[in-house]
Amino acid sequence: MTEILETDNSFAKGAKFEEMFGEYMKKELDWDGYALRTQQKSSLNNRGLNVDVIAHRPDSRIARLNNAAKTAMVLGIILAVVSYLDLQIPYLPDDLLQTVGLVLIVGGFGYVIMSKFFTKEYAWVECKNTKAKTTYEQVSKCVHEFEDYERLEKKEYRFVYKYFVSSAGFIDNALKLALEKGFECYIYTDGKFEKKTYFK
Repeated sequence: MTEILETDNSFAKGAKFEEMFGEYMKKELDWDGYALRTQQKSSLNNRGLNVDVIAHRPDSRIARLNNAAKTAMVLGIILAVVSYLDLQIPYLPDDLLQTVGLVLIVGGFGYVIMSKFFTKEYAWVECKNTKAKTTYEQVSKCVHEFEDYERLEKKEYRFVYKYFVSSAGFIDNALKLALEKGFECYIYTDGKFEKKTYFK
């Protein structure tokens, strides 16, 4: 059973639905937070375009590199301790131990600190809270807008995930197009969001 969230006007109805999916992303899809209806650059419209929801979280690839940086710091500390205690490691002179240890400590620490400021990944979310099923034309318009944004030389966000969410479901060819273009598709049914695939 698909359903529509009723409110006093269509703007509020859409905003409520977008907020609900944003909260779902935080609780169920491991996103840290989200922003609603942000204005983004577009070559299709001088005024730009509104993205219904933009979610963010730390880049998972950077998290793995962070672990490597922390390991390097630990190794650097061990080498520094070995050098300080004047312990001997075959074929590694004391001054080399100090240098390598210092480089590992400073480099690893610096990377961990800097990564906190420049290493987020983002998701683009299109939401449709309508009585009718989402059509091929609606999906095609969203795909066109997203691909146009990705072609921009200067853009604010690096989107690595795309979602299309419909309260009433998708017409078959609309769902097929969205999935082919890399969107994860969800419907809102029986009071919860449900991920959709083309083949049941």
